[in-house]
Amino acid sequence: WADTARALLAHVGGARRPADRLTAFAAVVRHLLADPVLPAELLPPDWPGAALRDAYARYQREQSGQVRAHGART
Repeated sequence: WADTARALLAHVGGARRPADRLTAFAAVVRHLLADPVLPAELLPPDWPGAALRDAYARYQREQSGQVRAHGART
């Protein structure tokens, strides 16, 4: 799980076009559904779950801001 999460983080970091970012973050969501969400004391120190969730949360905020900005213009 961790290796795939790191690969997804690298992929979303390099995705620039909106369609590529959407596709990448769809894969992130699918992967997060399989996160075992263990307590912190059971996770290895370099577990990428939090970083992947944070990346997705930033993407959600970015998209929400764009929707609000578009609504304000219309």
